[in-house]
Amino acid sequence: MEEELKEKVEKSLMDRLKNKITDKTKDIVGDAVDIKDKITAQTIEVLEEVKNSKTVESVQKLKNSNVIKNKTKKS
Repeated sequence: MEEELKEKVEKSLMDRLKNKITDKTKDIVGDAVDIKDKITAQTIEVLEEVKNSKTVESVQKLKNSNVIKNKTKKS
């Protein structure tokens, strides 16, 4: 009888511990996914800015180049 009670208590404690670990793991994974999403969004923003700045830079270089100036003068 005492052995049975001891086993039930141990099983109950193990189940509660397992549930706590599972809950904490879910929280950690959820936080990790949130962080990944934020990093992805920020990376996309930075890449867009780089892409746009390169485009602006290229246009400015073309405007300053002799090819554009020569064509404009001939027109």
